[in-house]
Amino acid sequence: MSIQGHFIASSIGRIFVSQFGNTSGDVAVLCAPSIAEELNLSRAVLAKQCQAFAQQGIDSFILDYFACLIRIN
Repeated sequence: MSIQGHFIASSIGRIFVSQFGNTSGDVAVLCAPSIAEELNLSRAVLAKQCQAFAQQGIDSFILDYFACLIRIN
């Protein structure tokens, strides 16, 4: 299983995305974590969930809103 990081373009700037798996399949899961205080609490749970998906051969991605939240505020 591989873990990689990427930046993707958006209307408010670049968003960081963590990728679990190697994007070889036709199916992928996009995990959108909670916002604000819950974001830090949910990161570890989402990472474990994405690792489990990757072990089953399903690629998964986690969006990181941190940079977006700074620009909005």
